[in-house]
Amino acid sequence: MWRVTWKGLLAHKLRLALTALAVVLGVAFVAGSFILTDTIERSFADVITQTAGGVDANVRPAGADPAFGAGFTQERASVPAALLEAVRVVEGVTAADPVVGGIAQIVRPDGEPVGGTGAPTLGFNAPSHPGFGGIEVREGRLPEREGEVAVDAFTARTQGFEVGEEIGVAAGAAAETVTLVGVVGFGEADNLAGATVALFDLETAVARYSPDGDFDSIDVLAAEGVSGDVLAERISAAISDDFEVATAQQLIDENTESIGQVLGIFSTALLVFAGVALFVGVFIIVNTFSIIVAQRVREFALLRAVGASRRQVLVSVLTEAGVIGLLGGTVGLALGALLAIALRAMLAAFGLDLPAEGLVFQVRTVVVAVVVGLVVTVTAAVAPALRATRIAPVQALQAVAAPPTGRQGWIRSAVGSVLLLGGVALLLLGLFGAADLIALGGGAVAVFLGVAFLAPLVARPIVRVLGWPVARWFGVRGELARENAMRNPRRTATTASALMIGVGLVSFVTIFAASMTASITDAVDEVYLLDFDVRSTTFQPISGDIADELGGLDEVRLAVTQRMGTFTRDGGADRFVIGADADRIDQIYALDMVDGSLDALLDGGVIVSEGQDLAVGDTLTATFPATGEGALEVVGVFDGASVDVDYFVDTATYRERYRGEEVFAVGVRLADSVDLEAGQTAIDEVLAPYPGVQALDRSAVREQLTDQINQLLGLVYGLLALAVVIAFFGIVNTLALSVFERIREIGLLRAVGMTRGQVKAMVRWESMLIAVLGVVLGLVVGAFFGWLLVQALADDFALRFVFPAGQLLVAVVLAALAGVVAGVLPARRASRVDVLAAIAAE
Repeated sequence: MWRVTWKGLLAHKLRLALTALAVVLGVAFVAGSFILTDTIERSFADVITQTAGGVDANVRPAGADPAFGAGFTQERASVPAALLEAVRVVEGVTAADPVVGGIAQIVRPDGEPVGGTGAPTLGFNAPSHPGFGGIEVREGRLPEREGEVAVDAFTARTQGFEVGEEIGVAAGAAAETVTLVGVVGFGEADNLAGATVALFDLETAVARYSPDGDFDSIDVLAAEGVSGDVLAERISAAISDDFEVATAQQLIDENTESIGQVLGIFSTALLVFAGVALFVGVFIIVNTFSIIVAQRVREFALLRAVGASRRQVLVSVLTEAGVIGLLGGTVGLALGALLAIALRAMLAAFGLDLPAEGLVFQVRTVVVAVVVGLVVTVTAAVAPALRATRIAPVQALQAVAAPPTGRQGWIRSAVGSVLLLGGVALLLLGLFGAADLIALGGGAVAVFLGVAFLAPLVARPIVRVLGWPVARWFGVRGELARENAMRNPRRTATTASALMIGVGLVSFVTIFAASMTASITDAVDEVYLLDFDVRSTTFQPISGDIADELGGLDEVRLAVTQRMGTFTRDGGADRFVIGADADRIDQIYALDMVDGSLDALLDGGVIVSEGQDLAVGDTLTATFPATGEGALEVVGVFDGASVDVDYFVDTATYRERYRGEEVFAVGVRLADSVDLEAGQTAIDEVLAPYPGVQALDRSAVREQLTDQINQLLGLVYGLLALAVVIAFFGIVNTLALSVFERIREIGLLRAVGMTRGQVKAMVRWESMLIAVLGVVLGLVVGAFFGWLLVQALADDFALRFVFPAGQLLVAVVLAALAGVVAGVLPARRASRVDVLAAIAAE
């Protein structure tokens, strides 16, 4: 039996390759996801280790957020300047440098900003000497006075900057022309995990980022022979409990954990898409083995007739599956490396430029790739293998093995119904009840499986309707194509179900994005009263001076600053709060107050959106990054369905809780006699010295928000594309194998006068009908998912269901064309059948 199995595999190399292809592509996505995230994690870890390795201890406010690059200036607590001398006199301290920083936009000589589309643009003070804080001077020197700057080596290299050249830098104010005096690296790294870095002398950094003169933290070097732990203990004993001392190893561990959490989410998202690809691949594998078993009825019957047991037949089929799984897993692992590079390039194209240097292959990735390929393939082959064991020896005596009818059994229908109803119940529980994302994912999988099990019931009538124009317009070719697709509804439905999954998810995302776009447009029209929204193109804070300058224009009636900060409640996720002048909020937002009033904000407190479990008179207890735990009285509740922020406070209250004067955005209302064009011109003149800051009118705001959704939509499409590609390979595989099954039939058609071109057309039209069937099923499932999600979020986010018929019609047309393409190779193979050999009796 072992020899028979191996001989069978080697004798059908094309069948082996086509079956393994679905495994290869699915495993490649899994392996590529692991390789990419492991590579990025190592890049971050190297930067963290090299920068933290340049200090022995760090003095910071107690309870400060240790996350790498966390927050902006207003988001962080501070260390008083007086503490610096207290640290410097501690026994065992060789040097102590303050650290203060924020956002710094580097500007090329032609006025174009550098970076900021992905990683942040950072600025902070240079250390007192090279090596401190992991900063190494590659060229020139560190800045020593105002008007000097050093930049990271990556920026200098990519922008062609030379030491001694004049460049622009905007650090909390309008861009200034400064002299580049040095190029620095961070250990062996050329920049900080993709961020641009500008270094200033200490006095300039303090003036730009901390007008109160305080620092973010203090880096400390230990004397020779003094360990970091001992130094930390000595410093802790010399300062108050309001501050804490972290060792270099502690800094490394904290930042590595923080980055690991973010990358964990990123990795999980990629693996979800990889799971979709594998899920589609399972349908292809099941269908392929089902066809193979059906075509080898006589072979298995002969084996049974000459003494092979049911167990031996079962092991033979599963062994073939195991070989295909191992082959697919191994090739998929190798392809995963290329896919990791492609995924990183795709993410960079969508503005997510992640650091990665050299691919990282962990043993875990190799094991997972091989095991996933093996387990998925063998599991998918179990049901067809069991059917092979039920083939009776007497079937070897039949002249021609009868093809399977593909009838729908009651057990299959019952299982499909249970899966479909159970999946819908899980989705309802997850969206409207207390269930989690696992319930949602399980519900979606169950719905797809339920539809796939029940699809044969509707495959024949749907194909009959879809194929009517083909049969009418293309004569015998079209009629035979329709009949072939209807002949075995189970096989047709299983092949189409693989495509249904990809199309279902694509249509779901498309429908949800269209609903979001329409709802955002409604919200902008109904809630935003401003004429222009002024903010950074990179979503970073801008100078507070901009509002004063805009407010001084004759064309502007008022310019309202909006500051944005975060806080946490009960240790939960970050919440966003906007700080603006309470007596002007109603000039830029049409907030629908349910209880209380905006005027009450002038006396302090906070207004909150409905659904926050807070009412007027309640106390909001929260932890603020800069000032620690505090309480705010709730003075109003508004309908937040059309607003993307749940908390508003007055500017004065905001300043009590946060440091710094950075502004998130400025809302502008024009004077009554000024039109938009004149207002835009006047505002643009003010913004000219501020690189990366733009003014958008309401139509441009709508367009920008829509573009962001479309960009995310494009990213999701890119990640789902592999699943759709696998599904189309499934159509190729199914048709190629079914052509082999129908060789005698095709030979007879050729013998009675059908030309090669007509045979090709017949197979291509059959391929197209299978593809369109998959698209129709996918559209139904995707529309249901989209409608359900919109209904679940309708009250909280004012969503309305939108069915983008035009976009989805394009998807149907493209799928039909792709189906025709998928049928090209099987059609060519069918047209080359030797007529005499095909009709000869066996």
